[in-house]
Amino acid sequence: PTGNDGGAGTFGDPFATLGHAISVATAGTTIYMRGGTYYEGEVYPTVSGTQAAPIVIRAYGTETPILDAADPSLISTTWTGVQPQVYSNPFAGTSWNLCLVRKSDGTVFRAYPMATAAEVTSQTSTGYTFAELNIDAAYCTDGAALTLRVPAGAVADYDVYVSRFETGIYLENRSFIYVDGITLTRRS
Repeated sequence: PTGNDGGAGTFGDPFATLGHAISVATAGTTIYMRGGTYYEGEVYPTVSGTQAAPIVIRAYGTETPILDAADPSLISTTWTGVQPQVYSNPFAGTSWNLCLVRKSDGTVFRAYPMATAAEVTSQTSTGYTFAELNIDAAYCTDGAALTLRVPAGAVADYDVYVSRFETGIYLENRSFIYVDGITLTRRS
């Protein structure tokens, strides 16, 4: 996923994002995505294709493009320790999807959103302990920071995927737009 959204959108001068490519697409356009991870989401096509001239979003050759809604700056960053298994990091947004991938074996843990950082640090929610609720990992966003409890060990043992977007490609009320060979993920 290299390129420049100010470029020509050609093989030699590709756009950097699917969002920009779809914003300039017209009926009959084929958008080829190169292999790699594109950290974007909430791509809203503004036009439809037609039966005779659909808009096609397609992987280039045998390459595997991945549209990932995660915030790439948080995947493998340095977190501030709050207490054992609890960490924080500046985060100006909100997210309803966070998961951890343990680096040693690839195990995925879904972290549960909590209303307050105090719930994350105390391991309780609505009067129940995390153990009683079968919660391995939890987090809270407050508009300034993200507080995270990991299942075991340290946050450095995990890749942290915090979804910035709720939608990958929004196709409602659009016709004749085909997606072929693209992996969509938000890791939750």
